[in-house]
Amino acid sequence: MNNLSIASVLEKNRISSENAMTMALDIELIDPVSGNYVMTLRIANYDTDLTIDGNLYTKIGFDLSLQDDTNELQNVTLTIQDQVGLIRPYLQTYRGAVGSRVTMMIVTVDPTDKTTLIDFSEMFEIVSSSSPDYAVSIELGAENPLMRMFPGRTQMRDRCSFRYKSACCGYSGDLPSCDLTLTGDNGCRAHQNESRFGGAPSITVAVLS
Repeated sequence: MNNLSIASVLEKNRISSENAMTMALDIELIDPVSGNYVMTLRIANYDTDLTIDGNLYTKIGFDLSLQDDTNELQNVTLTIQDQVGLIRPYLQTYRGAVGSRVTMMIVTVDPTDKTTLIDFSEMFEIVSSSSPDYAVSIELGAENPLMRMFPGRTQMRDRCSFRYKSACCGYSGDLPSCDLTLTGDNGCRAHQNESRFGGAPSITVAVLS
């Protein structure tokens, strides 16, 4: 568990302050099939969008509640008021986002120029999720190593295992997307990046007759 900085403790204990303290979340979505990182959803429990460490966080209301029952694992329930459908489509696409990583941050916001300072952060893993009506309920728990893919990278004959434009991919050109194949119309060869293909085309596929 991380601790608040001295400056944050002093700010929190003031009788009055112009600065606001709020919560922001990084939700790092993981593809449940490949185990690869897909994208990061960034949201802030504030009345306007915020820029934190150079990243834009979309305003949306949410609450966190702690469950700490005797002889039970400690879990946190995240409830998001998702009337605009910002989160639900991703839960449907990625099987509830179970196994994805969530970083919760306490942030101090200057109301004048909206500058932000991260005071505290803690990391969780999505254990389960549901989306009744317009609310999204996500149960967060500690990372379970038994749920992690091992080995972390799966070799496939016709699919690259690297995230597009990541350091392992190495592509830095202007093409906006990649279909993660070697010879496809939008694959590594079309990007002239064949030498960095993250698949294993030499794998032999057995044909049963």
